[in-house]
Order: sequence, then structure tokens, then C-alpha cells
Amino acid sequence: MSELPQVKKVERVCLESDSEIWEQYVEKLKTAKRILITPGQNSSVSEKLKKSIRSFFEKYNSAIAIDYMSNIDEDYAINIFMKRICKTCMNGERIYSPKVLLGITLLFIVSGSMFLFTYSFRILRYLLVGLWIVLAFIKRSVILEKIKAILGVKRGSDK
Repeated sequence: MSELPQVKKVERVCLESDSEIWEQYVEKLKTAKRILITPGQNSSVSEKLKKSIRSFFEKYNSAIAIDYMSNIDEDYAINIFMKRICKTCMNGERIYSPKVLLGITLLFIVSGSMFLFTYSFRILRYLLVGLWIVLAFIKRSVILEKIKAILGVKRGSDK
């Protein structure tokens, strides 16, 4: 039987932590050249919290490392998780090309339309088709943006 490797324990400091623990970290942070903030996974990051993090970042010249579930999508934050995974596991390659993504989307649209035409009530069928066309017309700018974004991914990776 082999031994498990040594691990470094990560202590979490939160509002409920003792003031002694907070004081220890305050003294340690005073000697740091730069502070790294790693927000956890949180589904409810308010604008007030984002402003507080932004002002802390600017005031103390700190680094903010986020992951895809932090719900903090700011220009100053560094998304370390996804960059690391893409660099080490994917070698910079994309899972799907834009053509494949558009093909899958069109396949679902066409198959959904085919099932719609098999519906027996004519008036409801045409009402649904009309509604689909009206929604596509109303959301045309969003649809075109998404298509451009998908095609832009390919152009960006070719450079």
C-alpha cells in the first residue's frame, strides 16, 4: 500500500470566521506585494458586490481569478480555469467547427418544422408557423449576432 501525497489545506475565511483568523490574514496581506482574489461559485452576484470588487481591485492593485461559475464577467478579471483547460487538454482546438454548430441548429429547426406540419389541426398549425416567423423577424438581430459570433470563432482561431 502506498502513501497518499501531502496536501496543503485551504482554509476558507468567511463572515462567520473568528476575528482572530481575520486579523491573522490582515497581517499576512499587509506584507503581500499583490493580492489574489478568487471568488467562489455564486449564482447571485449583485451589482453592489461587483462594484465593491472592482473598487478593491483598483485601490489595491489586486488580481481577480474567476472561473466560469463565478458570475463575475468583468474586463479586469482573469478566467483561469477555462484557459488552463483549453491549453492543456484541447491544444487550442475547438470541439465543434462553426459549420457543425450551424448544421446542428438547422437540423433541429427543420425537424421541428416537420413535426409541426404533421399536426392535425390546420388553423393551429398555421398559427404556430406564423408565430415562429414573427418571432424570427422580431429577434432577427439577435439571431444574426449569434451566427456572426459562431462564424467569428472560426475566423479568430485561424489567425
